Amino acid sequence: MGEVAGLLAHQLNQPLAAIRALGEASLAKLKSNQPDLDWVCGNIEDLVGQTERAAQVIRELRTFLTRQSHKKSTMNLNSIVQSACQLTLTSSSNIFLEQDLAGHLPLIHLRPVQVEQVIVCLLQNAIEELAEGNIEDKMIRISTVLKGKEALVTIQDNGRGVSAEIAQTIFAPLFTTKKNGIGLGLSISRSIIEEHGGRIWAEPGSNGIFRFTLPLPK
Repeated sequence: MGEVAGLLAHQLNQPLAAIRALGEASLAKLKSNQPDLDWVCGNIEDLVGQTERAAQVIRELRTFLTRQSHKKSTMNLNSIVQSACQLTLTSSSNIFLEQDLAGHLPLIHLRPVQVEQVIVCLLQNAIEELAEGNIEDKMIRISTVLKGKEALVTIQDNGRGVSAEIAQTIFAPLFTTKKNGIGLGLSISRSIIEEHGGRIWAEPGSNGIFRFTLPLPK
């Protein structure tokens, strides 16, 4: 029960944080002398999307616990990346995000909510790493590229990076380098990617680099 509670808390943390940020920003705009109603409406639309995402997380967890079969969809990976970026950077306007997405990427058979969750986890880790360092120009770059029969996704930040020793154990359950971390995010991400038939890893170096692959349809 403790592991299930930790999993649920981890998966719901991001949409709930985004809902709060969108709600607070909308209230502040409405209370201003010249409220921009079109901007507020856009924020509320994003807020509704976040509540649906939170509901989908609960549905996916319920499916997992009851051993029901997961339904996959044929999706454009780039659209999932773009959605994850929008979700993650809602309250992180001080970070420059560069997207370098491959054109004409083949459609992939996957569970979009789960893959989006992996990307959000990696982006959030990069944001938290940049927040802890004394870096003036905080940058994250996410890219997609076609590599043979796989699609490769790379998330790189200009933070401190990871050592070779940590890179080997960072995906282990309950392993964390954060003061308040529970060590589930990367472990869950690895399970999701491997269940899709892909691989996920961290590259040691002076910058944080995480990559994962997803196989293309045969």
